[in-house]
Amino acid sequence: MSWFVLAIIGSCFASLATILQKRTLEHIHTVDFAVALSFIAAVLTTPALFMYSWETVTPAMMGVVVIVSVIASVAYFWMVRAVRHLPISVSSPLTLLSPIVATGLAYLLLGESLSLIQLSGIGALIGGLYVLETRHLGDWREFYTNLTGNFFARLVLAAAVLYGISSLFDRVALGWWHVPPPLYIAIVQIGIAICMLIIAWKAESRRPRDVVGVFLTEWRLITLVAVLTIAHRLLESQAMALASVGLVSAVKRTSSLFSTVIGGELFHEDHLVRKGIACAIMICGLYLLGMTSG
Repeated sequence: MSWFVLAIIGSCFASLATILQKRTLEHIHTVDFAVALSFIAAVLTTPALFMYSWETVTPAMMGVVVIVSVIASVAYFWMVRAVRHLPISVSSPLTLLSPIVATGLAYLLLGESLSLIQLSGIGALIGGLYVLETRHLGDWREFYTNLTGNFFARLVLAAAVLYGISSLFDRVALGWWHVPPPLYIAIVQIGIAICMLIIAWKAESRRPRDVVGVFLTEWRLITLVAVLTIAHRLLESQAMALASVGLVSAVKRTSSLFSTVIGGELFHEDHLVRKGIACAIMICGLYLLGMTSG
């Protein structure tokens, strides 16, 4: 199967997971959902711990896992909170900014090249963000106010930055140490589950029975979201073994366009044409970023 087919299927899974997640969060506590989902995902990926060789899992790599687990847990917690309160047609396109962070850090820290085409892609991403956040395109003040005045929009932006940082560490673990992707995902997922547990009970004062109660009432949907999440991560990893990281990431991020249009219709959100156009512009930017990367 070609890398493009793998990436497209993965993007469909990611979009469906986002829509189901939005539906589930309408009536349960954010933290309880996040903890339950992270533990189910950890359980589902556990078999990979026994199916792959640990030869490439060095102490340094485990240090990377700890860093990724902490960063990804905080990012996911912020993202879930934002998804619950923001229209899906707004939160999904905002996540497209994370590749800008990853590209910039790869250029500064890993010595990767940054071409004129990639700079054009960054410009398209920023232009798409402007269209997304501005109804009156000639009003820069509206753009600034909408982007910085909404607490949950700021959460998504902060989460996108953290996801960009974590993807840099993913690139190091998978590209430098050549850790098998399923094994790496399994180890990281266990770390995320532990971190989410700490966030829930130390920062949010949630009790174990709260999480258990959510799982007992919503276990079907939460398990389905976990399966879809794991599936799209594995498909993305397999696609990256066949093509450049940038191209695969660009195709995979088309899930945001699916979520914006389909999810927006399902939840009866407004201004979907403008938001869809903004999302399409940002995805074009991602393709430009991916054309010469990886």
